[in-house]
Amino acid sequence: TFGGYLPSTEVLTELNGVFEDYESKYYKFGFILIDVNTGAGISYNVDRNFYSASSIKGPYAISLAKYNQDAAENYENTIINMLVESDNDAFRILHNNYHNQYIMQWCEECYVDPEVCRWKYPKISCRDLTRIWVNCYDYLITDPYGETMASYLDHPTYSLIHSELGEMYTTWSKAGWLQDDDPSHTTTVDAGVVFAANGPYIVIIESTVPMNIDPLRPLMQALNNAHD
Repeated sequence: TFGGYLPSTEVLTELNGVFEDYESKYYKFGFILIDVNTGAGISYNVDRNFYSASSIKGPYAISLAKYNQDAAENYENTIINMLVESDNDAFRILHNNYHNQYIMQWCEECYVDPEVCRWKYPKISCRDLTRIWVNCYDYLITDPYGETMASYLDHPTYSLIHSELGEMYTTWSKAGWLQDDDPSHTTTVDAGVVFAANGPYIVIIESTVPMNIDPLRPLMQALNNAHD
């Protein structure tokens, strides 16, 4: 834990139960939850790199909007498809036009090595993805165009954060998931913001769970309980 957060016995018991279950299934995972107002939070395995899959599309779109708003406005429907439906063709269109220039510039702003995001779908740690999302949060709540971008992130078709907490709170999130012939690509990731009743928090969950948010639901609930 950090920032003075002291978890209750109930929170620790719930988290330990989740840990034991994942370890029995040989899942690797990491997470960070940080309260926006206090800077306090809880984390685990923050420096292991996990395959980001489509979760990188959220910061990619936000960095495009910040540094080239005209382009974001011109590609509005493409961005909506990429963020809401996680459309890979939409991401390909944007990436073919703008490559990684804006997401790498974004990394420089939030003290993440830009080389992390040189790849279209990078491998990234919870620590670095949290830094990126802290910057995303700041842009979404302060920039006049940020409200538009946030509206694309509050109703994703597939998201652990939104599906678990979206009926209680406003959430902004972008998940990623994959399983292919490369074992290092086996992943389920979600990252975003939860506007909980007791204040907003940023949460990042990365794992080697093979493209399925269901096994991660107990962890998301445990972390939300920790924040409560």
